[in-house]
Amino acid sequence: MEDVWIINREYWRNEKKTPTRLPSEIIKKILQHTSKPDDLVLDPFLGSGQVAVVSKEMGRNSRI
Repeated sequence: MEDVWIINREYWRNEKKTPTRLPSEIIKKILQHTSKPDDLVLDPFLGSGQVAVVSKEMGRNSRI
Protein backbone atom coordinates (compact mmCIF):
# COMPACT_ATOMS: atom_id res chain seq x y z
CA MET A 1 0.00 0.00 0.00
CA GLU A 2 1.14 3.52 -0.71
CA ASP A 3 1.45 6.15 2.00
CA VAL A 4 0.38 9.03 -0.23
CA TRP A 5 -2.08 8.99 -3.13
CA ILE A 6 -1.82 11.67 -5.79
CA ILE A 7 -5.12 11.63 -7.64
CA ASN A 8 -6.57 14.33 -9.85
CA ARG A 9 -10.09 15.58 -9.24
CA GLU A 10 -12.80 14.46 -11.69
CA TYR A 11 -15.65 16.56 -12.99
CA TRP A 12 -18.90 15.80 -14.76
CA ARG A 13 -18.85 16.09 -18.57
CA ASN A 14 -19.83 19.73 -18.53
CA GLU A 15 -16.93 20.46 -16.16
CA LYS A 16 -19.34 21.66 -13.47
CA LYS A 17 -17.70 21.27 -10.08
CA THR A 18 -19.64 19.26 -7.52
CA PRO A 19 -18.62 18.15 -4.02
CA THR A 20 -20.29 14.75 -4.38
CA ARG A 21 -18.17 13.52 -7.30
CA LEU A 22 -15.26 11.44 -6.02
CA PRO A 23 -12.44 10.52 -8.38
CA SER A 24 -12.86 6.90 -9.46
CA GLU A 25 -9.23 6.20 -8.60
CA ILE A 26 -9.83 6.98 -4.90
CA ILE A 27 -12.81 4.63 -4.79
CA LYS A 28 -10.84 1.88 -6.58
CA LYS A 29 -7.94 2.12 -4.13
CA ILE A 30 -10.24 2.04 -1.11
CA LEU A 31 -12.15 -0.97 -2.46
CA GLN A 32 -8.92 -2.83 -3.34
CA HIS A 33 -7.70 -2.48 0.24
CA THR A 34 -10.99 -3.11 2.03
CA SER A 35 -12.94 -5.68 0.02
CA LYS A 36 -12.72 -8.72 -2.22
CA PRO A 37 -14.62 -9.56 -5.42
CA ASP A 38 -18.25 -10.54 -4.69
CA ASP A 39 -18.25 -8.60 -1.39
CA LEU A 40 -21.18 -6.30 -0.70
CA VAL A 41 -20.20 -2.62 -0.69
CA LEU A 42 -22.39 -0.28 1.35
CA ASP A 43 -22.56 3.43 0.58
CA PRO A 44 -25.27 4.64 2.98
CA PHE A 45 -25.36 8.19 1.64
CA LEU A 46 -25.08 7.29 -2.09
CA GLY A 47 -24.47 10.85 -3.32
CA SER A 48 -23.67 10.71 -7.04
CA GLY A 49 -23.69 6.90 -7.16
CA GLN A 50 -20.02 6.77 -8.13
CA VAL A 51 -19.21 4.17 -5.44
CA ALA A 52 -21.92 1.84 -6.78
CA VAL A 53 -20.64 2.21 -10.36
CA VAL A 54 -17.00 1.54 -9.46
CA SER A 55 -18.01 -1.35 -7.18
CA LYS A 56 -19.80 -3.05 -10.04
CA GLU A 57 -16.84 -2.46 -12.40
CA MET A 58 -14.56 -4.14 -9.84
CA GLY A 59 -16.79 -7.17 -9.37
CA ARG A 60 -18.23 -6.09 -6.04
CA ASN A 61 -21.94 -6.04 -5.23
CA SER A 62 -23.74 -2.84 -4.40
CA ARG A 63 -27.38 -2.35 -3.44
CA ILE A 64 -29.11 0.85 -4.40
